[in-house]
Amino acid sequence: MVKKRVAGFTLVEMMATLMILALLLGATTSSFRSATSRQMNQAAQMTLKKTLEHMRNEAISRGGQVSMCPSSDANSCTGNWSDGFIVFSDNNEDNFFSTADGDELLRVEQDYIPEGLQSSIANRTFHYNYMGLSSEPIEFWSCKQAAVDISLLTVSVAGAILEGKGTPKCI
Repeated sequence: MVKKRVAGFTLVEMMATLMILALLLGATTSSFRSATSRQMNQAAQMTLKKTLEHMRNEAISRGGQVSMCPSSDANSCTGNWSDGFIVFSDNNEDNFFSTADGDELLRVEQDYIPEGLQSSIANRTFHYNYMGLSSEPIEFWSCKQAAVDISLLTVSVAGAILEGKGTPKCI
């Protein structure tokens, strides 16, 4: 009697194929998450840089002090840089936001913050004066990125914003 050969896959062949597909999918997903996280952090860093540039331009065009401070409630200078920050015209130059003093809120940022954002001035207020000069040199860095590729933003006393890479001073 002649056996007819049935076309198809055996259970072992099917399981081996599914195992290979699962491994490939797992590797791709991990790589995709890493790339997405990196892109989000780069976008957040760009938001911070653009905010600093806008802040300096506002100080020059208004002819007065424009300040930025960490803010956890989007209305006062409280919290950490990683909570968010506010930018405001500081009419009486007291480094605190108060509408009673005539200060005007110019920007609130709490969505696109680099993960673990810290600065060299801890949680103090930073400002540009009417000539676009910085109150002091300041560095911003992220403490959640891989230690080998930490992006820094540095603001010089002259007001220039420089991008670079360096070693974080995470606390």
